[in-house]
Amino acid sequence: RLDLTGLGFDNIPARVKMKTRVECELAEGSVTMKLQAWRWLAALVLCLGPLALLGQIPAAAQGSDGWTFLTLDGQEIRIFRDAYGVPHIFALTNRALFYGYGYAIAQDRLWQLDLYRRTARGTLAEILGFYALPSDLHERLHGYTETEYQDAFARLPAETQEILTSYRDGINAYMSLALADPAHKLPWEFHQFSYLPALWQVADTLAIGRFMANRFGESGGQELQNQALLQSLISAHGTVTGTAMFNDLHWRNDPDAPVSVPTGSSTARAYDPPALFLPDIERIAAEVAAQREGAARVWAQYGIPVKLGSYAWAVGPSRSANGHALLFGGPRMGFDTPDPIHEIQLSGGQGFDAIGMSIAGIPLVLIGHNRFVAWSMTSGFGDNADIYVELLNPLNADQYWHLGDWRDMVIRTETINVRGQPARTVTFR
Repeated sequence: RLDLTGLGFDNIPARVKMKTRVECELAEGSVTMKLQAWRWLAALVLCLGPLALLGQIPAAAQGSDGWTFLTLDGQEIRIFRDAYGVPHIFALTNRALFYGYGYAIAQDRLWQLDLYRRTARGTLAEILGFYALPSDLHERLHGYTETEYQDAFARLPAETQEILTSYRDGINAYMSLALADPAHKLPWEFHQFSYLPALWQVADTLAIGRFMANRFGESGGQELQNQALLQSLISAHGTVTGTAMFNDLHWRNDPDAPVSVPTGSSTARAYDPPALFLPDIERIAAEVAAQREGAARVWAQYGIPVKLGSYAWAVGPSRSANGHALLFGGPRMGFDTPDPIHEIQLSGGQGFDAIGMSIAGIPLVLIGHNRFVAWSMTSGFGDNADIYVELLNPLNADQYWHLGDWRDMVIRTETINVRGQPARTVTFR
């Protein structure tokens, strides 16, 4: 047992014995896990390398190197780095705990933090030049405005707001040290691209969260390509045969496929013949696809996750070799340096006692465990992104028809700074 007397961590074990029974049942197509703990009980998570240290703080750490001590509002924050450099953070309050989290991640991932926020907020071209412009255009179109991020933050519970602001303050605390001594503390990439990072904002965290949610959770949006194929088949073979050929290639519904959501009324396998033909559909589809592909090329070049897919499965104690439960979470994001994820342990605050992995800029344990439960994530692929054709007002192209009336589009003009070139002024509708 690691002696943390006086810090309120007297019950934190040096080693966590993992003896948890997990029962899985299938109900309405969704997996429900019922966990019953026996001692220090936590479901075992296996993912990505060094998580063999799950839940441990080596006893040899006491009084030895590897500790960093911070003070915030009279509260002490202790950060221990194990043999792999993984930060284990201990503090009595949420504010101190997540301040320490932000500080530690800024120590390890300051360049990655800035790269991720620039990607999510569409400001990569400012440091990378014209090559990164497709990424900025994509994110300015699909992302949120500063006002929208601030409105989203204002609607969060007070505890979540405190966590986000504390994480921000911790990042900025270390960033201020790095800016005061850039030769020794600022990562190499800032010197390579000859710029200094701006202080962190809460909206940066929200933007990264939004971006990663889209990267790993958004799928579909193939309506333009499908329309182009359908029109091509109809032009070549007529409406009836062309539509039948399309339906043979792209089923609307497969009645034999197991699904995890109720089928409802959408049980038809085939689509009806189209009511709309677009003369420039192939050109439009190619342009939209080129926008996506151009942004993805930039992300792949600079270590932004572009590969997605993962595994997550649970084994009940009756099916395991030793009679204990197993939860496997295997995110697949590709390999890079720095890695897209980092490991973290959070202990203290208002009941936090978790270890696992997260993404720079997001103050969560996305995949991990505490003493009682384990959790993982995997992408549930489905068509959750759609492209619509809107009817524009022939007398005013900034209006569209909706529910029996012409509505004004929301129009915003933004400036995208491009390194080595004049800034671009872009209007989004």
